[in-house]
Amino acid sequence: MQTAALWIRGFLQHDYGVLTSDIDWHFGGYNEPDPHFKPRIELELPPDVRAQVIPRDRCIDDMLERGELDAALPALPASFRRGSPSVARLFPDFRKVEEAYFGRTGIFPIMHVVVVRREIYERNPWVVQALYKGFVEAKALAIRRLTTSPPLHATLPWLTEHIEATRRIMGTDYWSYGLAENRHVLQTAAQYAWEQGLLARPIDRIDDLFAPETHAGVLDLQP
Repeated sequence: MQTAALWIRGFLQHDYGVLTSDIDWHFGGYNEPDPHFKPRIELELPPDVRAQVIPRDRCIDDMLERGELDAALPALPASFRRGSPSVARLFPDFRKVEEAYFGRTGIFPIMHVVVVRREIYERNPWVVQALYKGFVEAKALAIRRLTTSPPLHATLPWLTEHIEATRRIMGTDYWSYGLAENRHVLQTAAQYAWEQGLLARPIDRIDDLFAPETHAGVLDLQP
């Protein structure tokens, strides 16, 4: 399951009334042909969801530019990056759209989780909390470097303004870690996955997906 596509399908359904079953889905090489492409996980999709693999000598970007496909997700296709007049953003002022979505829902779409094998956890339960704390500390260090480096930490001339604008809209802990901080986001992702036929059964308790040792409070994240 590709998380970015999960969120995009959820946006389309809940914000614009476009269901997953309203679209013909095509999978394959994105910016260049992939003769070995196959779905990463075999899924038994609902019967009203139409999905197919494109010819292995074609790619999504080429079909998009030729008008054989109406849209592509989630990454910027090569044709758009090189300025093709045939390809444009669905939302030209996408930042305002995304800011309005966050203001309305409080959701900053979560993309990845870290997994520990069950046998490792059962032998050494401390591993998950140590791993979690390590990521929290690494994030705090990264934010501190981003906001306090004498020269700009990234090659963006208005980096300071970007950081200040983000904090005005999303708060100081805009890239939050932890179950409590992301409960609403995780519950929404689970709901989308169920609605899109990606789960065999709904997830009733988000807490059950995470080791109890990671449910407690987090370290101070302020830079």
